[in-house]
Amino acid sequence: MVAPKALPALEKPIAITTILLLLSPSLALAWGEDGHKVVARIAEKHLTPKAKQAVARILGQETLSSVAVWADGVRRTNRYRWTAPLHFVNVAKGSAGYDAARDCPKSCVVQAIDAFASTLRNPNASAEKKEEALKFLVHFVGDLHQPLHAGHFEDRGGNRIRVKFFRRDTNLHRLWDSGMIKQRRGNRRWDTYANGLNSAITPNDERSWDGAPSDWATESYKLALSNAYQVGNGQLGQDYFAVNIGVVEEQLKKGGVRLAKLLNGIFG
Repeated sequence: MVAPKALPALEKPIAITTILLLLSPSLALAWGEDGHKVVARIAEKHLTPKAKQAVARILGQETLSSVAVWADGVRRTNRYRWTAPLHFVNVAKGSAGYDAARDCPKSCVVQAIDAFASTLRNPNASAEKKEEALKFLVHFVGDLHQPLHAGHFEDRGGNRIRVKFFRRDTNLHRLWDSGMIKQRRGNRRWDTYANGLNSAITPNDERSWDGAPSDWATESYKLALSNAYQVGNGQLGQDYFAVNIGVVEEQLKKGGVRLAKLLNGIFG
């Protein structure tokens, strides 16, 4: 399987791709398993009947939530190593937001979402390519809503920022991927947590959470600046958690609703 034509920069020999991986700003798994499944479960609840049928036709016995972390599982294999740079975008320091020409001249998560959505719209795409595209799309929409997946190259999206969260060593990226979600979820199952978040989504939320992937990148970048990167001396606890868990949960909800809207548009 080769990369979609919309991502020509990634059709390179493995040796060159390996160099790209070593330079990658973030190799952590965005949202962790729980977060990606939450985004997918919320999306499942907002699909139109036509979109549900199309998803079932493509995935068979699998669901959006069951394939939500597939892209993280395959990206270090020889077949899919070219997808590693597609999980994030670096936004230039000091900028007002995402700029495609500056921040994604070849490939990034924003371009990947557009490319795989195009594959799903293509009536001539094979069943295999559509299945692959849907699995990537579910994951990458989730990735883009984790603010530090639109962070800075210099700190590798927070991976190089060491912090303590309730006295436990971690890094900032991992904290936003999974640390705060685990703190909030406690002993609840991920699907119970997802259903609770979904029940809090209002009709006004659903109407207002629109935009294109480029808009979502700017939104995430601004949240990275205003919230994620505000770590002070790196000793983080209840104050940081109280300020930011609402941001985390709203991004999970937005990711689910926007994924559903994208799929409804493709299949509806």
